[in-house]
Amino acid sequence: MQEIISSKPRNKNKESGDSAMKFIKVKCAKCKNEQMIFDRIASKVNCLVCDEPLAVPIGGKTKILVKESE
Repeated sequence: MQEIISSKPRNKNKESGDSAMKFIKVKCAKCKNEQMIFDRIASKVNCLVCDEPLAVPIGGKTKILVKESE
């Protein structure tokens, strides 16, 4: 017999609280390149120009290793 965990559909356009998905603009400390990254990455993100690490995943969230750009 299968157990139903949740029959409620997930609302992907939810804009409240911490659960809203967004992009973050970061600036590479080495070459000053700016690029957009997702706020919940699944793998390490490197600079597209100089290959310097910009962010790493930690438990479903993102640890940004460089300065966020405005």
